[in-house]
Amino acid sequence: MPREERGHTRILELGCGAGGNLFFLAAEGFRAIGLDSSQEALRQARATLDRWNLDAELVKRDVLRLGFRDGSFAGIVETAALQHLAKQDHLKAYREVRRLLAPGGFFLGVHLGAG
Repeated sequence: MPREERGHTRILELGCGAGGNLFFLAAEGFRAIGLDSSQEALRQARATLDRWNLDAELVKRDVLRLGFRDGSFAGIVETAALQHLAKQDHLKAYREVRRLLAPGGFFLGVHLGAG
């Protein structure tokens, strides 16, 4: 995607933690939104972004109660955030991800562990 289009492209990270992925999204010019249920994680994410003079919206919210409008995001990413959910909550989270994605949007999820 051309850089000039990225500022209008909203990408949500579920469980953003200290902001490592948000750093890359913001540095590449995307409109990054980081969500985490931990205030401390969000504080660390803000410090990471500020250190590099980057900006992203940070939201304190649970991954099962996202509350954004349908089709709000061109992309959603998560790295080992949803793997900690119970099986029935996985299904709920994935339905919510699908609801939030704009037509043609992408989801990138990473689960770690054996089995």
